[in-house]
Amino acid sequence: MRVLRRKSAFLKDWRARLKAERYWRMKGFASCLERLLESYWCNADELLTLLAYDFRKYSEDIYTPYEREIISYVYEQVCNECDVCMVSVPKWFIPRHEITEENVNYLWRNGDYLWQNVNVNVERAPGGDLCVYQTAIWSELNHPHVTRLLGSCHVGVGTFYVFEESDGITQNVLSRLDQAAQLWAMNTPHQSLWELLLGIALGLQYLHERGIVSGRVSPDKLLVSTTSNMANFFGGDLMLLSRVHPALRPLSSRCHRDVTQIATMAGDVCGFGLSILSILRDITTADQALWRTPKMITVFPDRPNYVEDDSVWHLLSKMCAANPAERVAMKFVVQQLQIVVESTLPEDHLDPPPAPDNYTRHTREYQLSTIYEHPDISSDEVDEMDFGGNFPDDISDDSTSKAEDVLNTSSGEAEEMKFGGNFPVSNNSKRTSKPEEVLNRLAKLAELGVLGKASADRNAELAFVETVDGYEHPDFQSSIRIVMEEIEDQLDDIESRASPMDRHVWERLTSINVYLQSLSQCRQDLLRAVIALASSFKWSLVDRVNSMSLASRTVVSRGIGHRSLAFHHSIDHLLVRFDLPGAASRVHSWKHRWDCDHQLELSNFETVLKDPEYFTGLRDEDERIEVAALLAFEISRRRAIYSADTLNAMTHAMEALRGEVAAFPVLPRWFVPWHEIEVRGYISSGSFGSVHRGKWVEADVAVKQLFQADKDDFFHEVDVWFSLNHPNVIKLFGAYHVGTPFFLCEYAENGTLPKFARDQQWQDWAPSFYQPRNPVWAALYNAAKGLHHLHRRGVIHGDLKGNNILVGADRKAELTDFGLSVFAQNRDPQPNGPVGAVRWKAPERLRDVDNGPSFESDIFSFGMCIVELVSGRLPWINIEPDVGVREAVLQGKLPQRPPQFADDEWDLVLRMCCFDPSERIDSFSVVMILRYYVGDVQVMQI
Repeated sequence: MRVLRRKSAFLKDWRARLKAERYWRMKGFASCLERLLESYWCNADELLTLLAYDFRKYSEDIYTPYEREIISYVYEQVCNECDVCMVSVPKWFIPRHEITEENVNYLWRNGDYLWQNVNVNVERAPGGDLCVYQTAIWSELNHPHVTRLLGSCHVGVGTFYVFEESDGITQNVLSRLDQAAQLWAMNTPHQSLWELLLGIALGLQYLHERGIVSGRVSPDKLLVSTTSNMANFFGGDLMLLSRVHPALRPLSSRCHRDVTQIATMAGDVCGFGLSILSILRDITTADQALWRTPKMITVFPDRPNYVEDDSVWHLLSKMCAANPAERVAMKFVVQQLQIVVESTLPEDHLDPPPAPDNYTRHTREYQLSTIYEHPDISSDEVDEMDFGGNFPDDISDDSTSKAEDVLNTSSGEAEEMKFGGNFPVSNNSKRTSKPEEVLNRLAKLAELGVLGKASADRNAELAFVETVDGYEHPDFQSSIRIVMEEIEDQLDDIESRASPMDRHVWERLTSINVYLQSLSQCRQDLLRAVIALASSFKWSLVDRVNSMSLASRTVVSRGIGHRSLAFHHSIDHLLVRFDLPGAASRVHSWKHRWDCDHQLELSNFETVLKDPEYFTGLRDEDERIEVAALLAFEISRRRAIYSADTLNAMTHAMEALRGEVAAFPVLPRWFVPWHEIEVRGYISSGSFGSVHRGKWVEADVAVKQLFQADKDDFFHEVDVWFSLNHPNVIKLFGAYHVGTPFFLCEYAENGTLPKFARDQQWQDWAPSFYQPRNPVWAALYNAAKGLHHLHRRGVIHGDLKGNNILVGADRKAELTDFGLSVFAQNRDPQPNGPVGAVRWKAPERLRDVDNGPSFESDIFSFGMCIVELVSGRLPWINIEPDVGVREAVLQGKLPQRPPQFADDEWDLVLRMCCFDPSERIDSFSVVMILRYYVGDVQVMQI
């Protein structure tokens, strides 16, 4: 006991000991300061940058007055000696001492490292202003298929970039080959090689549209993010064609027949084509050394045996043409790869996903109002719904006996099917041999819960429908007749907005519908595919009329035209997949007509631009602001796709609008226009807005629409969220602030962390020798790293709770919902009392006058998240009204300790939820303790 008392006394005195140690260490530095400064004159830029960086980060809360005095003195001395007034530290700056690698003592090779205890890739960078130039380009890129830059170091001997963790595409594909059978058995979709290559093509297209090219496109620059599992492009030496850095002018890129040239878009296309060839070669070889270190094919070869598809070889030949002027653009490459992807997808993945369920009228206003008409449906209840196709865990004996009657099988055969066995085969004369009756019985099995829904869907392709107009798609709850009538109504109602390209898509769908009506029996899977495609086209028309005015549609006519192009490709694939007659008919020979119609659209656009009264004559102020923002977007972000004359005309139109708009908009970095978004499935809703699945540049995203938003609050949330860049924080890709506002962010495939924990049954977890702690602690560890990143950036979350922690495709937790977040230097008291979820709030935020969010209140709320997630129940579950919770918290009470907590785990909660904010541990300490809990023995530097 004496030893324990001494140890306890030592621990209580640690703050005083640390303060004394820091004082004497700083005293030692001061005694040899002049000698130290003499050795650093040659690295003055690095020294000043590090001093300014640390002073900005630590001076307010951590530095003692003596430390501030010494550091300020050193800074002034270096500035005077080097004749420098001030050093600006970029937001993206990451000092070298924050990067660590477990087994390597030097930083001069590319590979996997740790930053803020997160795995990252580090790439050596050129020094000086060239590093700043390229980092400035990288930091403006915000696309799901372009590698995310987390920061860089531009000063000192070793400069470097820090990127999100990614693997080479070849290694990623090969590592999944052995898992393919298991993934199929689990009904888990996985990306094919061509899906990954399509993602990279989209990333390259994004760069080219912004006038950015890469100095080198090679297989080692084609990556797959370990966080999002999406393919992304790492561009190497990026260049703005409008402002090429002098050091990059001699940079050349390999192209056809080993001829070099100055980096251009054509060079990127050729490099991408040769990279595809190299990857196809590597995945068909048995040389594992080649997989680890892919070698680039530098000379376009004769057709090798590993390129079996004629369309693929034709595309590669066009990409790698000897004459750069004859090479195709990235937009063409994207279109062709989309066709290849569709031809390789499993048949149950070909149908487009359903449109949002609440799109039952032709206005967006009705879409939003329908959510209010169902107040009893909460987001938690939506989360509980299972839309998957997995086999049920509990099948009653009654269901099994009924299944035996349905199939006329023995109990042994039915039991085999119950656990996923093969369909029983026998010569029983009672069993029908007609496919229609067999499939009807399979459908009955699905109703009984014996046959999984996914299995029933896979067998549906063999079913037949006798009355085409009488069949309703199970997802869309609509027949082909109703969908086609609704499309026709849309085209008639928006006569001035429906383009000839839209009508051509309609004509092709009508031709297919006429063929279906002529059949005595129609395949059910064919009818489903047609209804799904027609419904997708209908909702694109609905969304267009509700999200933009006629003038706005004119501005973005080029982008809308390519929407119809995607539908044409989908119809082509439908014709080939089902071998429909008439594929060579005139109505389906669409390419020449589409080119003419699209050129007509562009000509009309250029004609409108030359008429100064078209835009200045707009009566509605909001419409003028929207048109001005869209013009600014096209000029600044897509200038590479317009001719010089068109760009000049657009600039003149925007200048004419400038005089008509009282508050002319400045285009934010995060601006994403409506026409680039395809809203799909409904996820959930709340009092502030609704969340939907969506597509942006062919990537899965989440779209958060706001019902009513104060502009100041909206801009505040965007500014806070967009400033965050960390693997454990949901990535904000962009937002739209003109008209109906929305956020566009990373899609978390596994939903909220509480739902994910329930699905994994972590609340019933029992310790074992191999896993002594609940797996939920690993998720909390990831969330804590995200919270620590916020606090390092001076951001207070302000509304932490379980549902604001999401789980991505990689099963890692990420923080979201920054509507109540603030920058620490801008926080103010809130006289109206607490805002947000009371059960997670700190006591200082529940008083009559809320002191406002703080780092300490975030720690308290995160402690309540730990209680919620480990126990599987809400905090204060035994107290129903929030008023009772508020009284208990203000009395200094905590929820009763749940039985799932070990002693040291509950001690962590107590240290995070002290009544006095000054006694709570900080986010760094939380990360350290949770790292110990999950057994992470990697070197950590935060």
